[in-house]
Amino acid sequence: MALTFPSSPTTGQVYTTANGITYSYNGTSWVAINSTYAIGGFRKLDSIASQFNGSNTTFNLSVSGVSITPGSAQNLNIVIGGIPQEPGVAYTLSNNSIQFTAAPTSGMSFYGVVLGDVMNIGVPSDSTVTSSKLDTNISISGTLTSSNVSVSGSLTSSNTTLSGTFVPPKGNTASRPSNPTIGTLYYNTEKDAFENYSAQGWLKVSITIPTISQIGGTIYSGNTSTLTLTGSNFGSGQGTVTFTSGGTIATANVTPTTAQALSVLTPASIYGLSVGALVNITFTNYDGGLSGATTSSVIGLPTGGTITTSGNTRIHSFTSSNNFVVPIGFTATASYLIVAGGGGGGGTNGGSYCAGGGGAGGLLTGAYTLTPATTYTITVGSGGGGGASDTNGSQGSNSVGFGVTAIGGGAGSGGSGGSGNNPKSAGNGGSGGGGSGTASGYSSSGGSGTSGQGNAGGNGAVTVSPGYGGSGGGGAGATGSVASGGTGGAAGGVGTSSSIIGSTTFYAGGGGGGSYNTTIASGGTGGGGNGGSNLVGSVPGSTNFGGGGGAGGNLGSFPGPGGSGAAGGSGIVIISYQLS
Repeated sequence: MALTFPSSPTTGQVYTTANGITYSYNGTSWVAINSTYAIGGFRKLDSIASQFNGSNTTFNLSVSGVSITPGSAQNLNIVIGGIPQEPGVAYTLSNNSIQFTAAPTSGMSFYGVVLGDVMNIGVPSDSTVTSSKLDTNISISGTLTSSNVSVSGSLTSSNTTLSGTFVPPKGNTASRPSNPTIGTLYYNTEKDAFENYSAQGWLKVSITIPTISQIGGTIYSGNTSTLTLTGSNFGSGQGTVTFTSGGTIATANVTPTTAQALSVLTPASIYGLSVGALVNITFTNYDGGLSGATTSSVIGLPTGGTITTSGNTRIHSFTSSNNFVVPIGFTATASYLIVAGGGGGGGTNGGSYCAGGGGAGGLLTGAYTLTPATTYTITVGSGGGGGASDTNGSQGSNSVGFGVTAIGGGAGSGGSGGSGNNPKSAGNGGSGGGGSGTASGYSSSGGSGTSGQGNAGGNGAVTVSPGYGGSGGGGAGATGSVASGGTGGAAGGVGTSSSIIGSTTFYAGGGGGGSYNTTIASGGTGGGGNGGSNLVGSVPGSTNFGGGGGAGGNLGSFPGPGGSGAAGGSGIVIISYQLS
């Protein structure tokens, strides 16, 4: 099929033939610019074997009857008589004609394929190149200038200028590119932020780097504690605190309370380190920014007494004398409770003379700033002994801590039927002992208490049959009760409550007075012992509560054998402090 072109074309003129192929005039000939055998196209040539006669060397080429003009001899794959022909040696090309060096003879076979047009195809028309015609990975070494670039694969460029939008790949964290190169951009929909792949992994673009300016709190050996980090750029999302000491590395995920502060518990592997170990602490914020390291050391904890905890409070209870040892580096303000031993209750002779209860040990509370590397001597006072028949009890012993002394409880007065029927005086102390009374008009005053530590014992009184009784010993919270009328012995004074061990507990109650009848005078709340009666014996003050001992009662029908007073309870020293 012959093609007809304009008779007087100008250079660059474009013309589309009836078969749909567009040609451009290059000044000497018409060249196809959109034939189906263009780049990537492979077309079989029409056979020219029928024209072989041993003399002709030039033949016109066509595909399906349409004349074609390949780009060069190298664009042809020619086989004659089963033998491939070398381009430029066995044949040359002139427009749409092939010229063989040797004329093919009659009967020889022909096979030819156009391998693709590599001629200049000109400049594509505007908006004619679609994304499907582009590679998914494009590398640009020059300048990319565009008002709108959308890339679903990877775009690599040494110089990119955008006047519109640039949309990189996006998705959640799990959908990040699997094999990124350094510099790869990605929009993380979980973090709602651009990310850049770096030698440290995926980092938020323009991340803020946190700084730690101060660490509050202490890493204690053998005990967890809370550290407070202050600084800047901590962010609002969850980050990671990393603790490093030699080969020991531990992490803790934490959400900052503000962009300048966060709190974190020390991990077990860190507070399990030896005293003096150095620990480097860093923080990685939500954006992946890593702070510099701040160093803390592991500090030992004080020893001595029985150690318990209540929340962040550490408690040392001394039930006997011992040392309280504060190690190097440890600082805290301690609270203390110091209770002396209670006084013993007085004894009765079995007549109408009734003894007084023992006074409670003195009770002191306060605060003390501990000095590192210091050993403090702690003394715990014992309770005073109870009085035998018609004899005063003994005063309790003092308790001492941090240079502060709690005075032992005063002795309870013994009932007297001796010469002149003069009752014996009650003892003074932290709290005073209770006075004794008779039916004969004789009585003794209660002992005095020590200001700030306790109260006086109840004064003895003249009582009547059948309820003769002695008065109660003083307690840390109130004076001892006074026996009156014929009701029997009177109760000891109530003690004082403390929450130093984490629960409310009363200490230093006074001992109850003795009774001639069946009345049992109660010891004061806080370890005071009950007084005896004509049925039961007196009760000692509670151990390590500093309570006064109960007074002896009649123990039998008049004139009964009388009863001995009971011993006061031993004291206690309790020290507590907060761990940060």
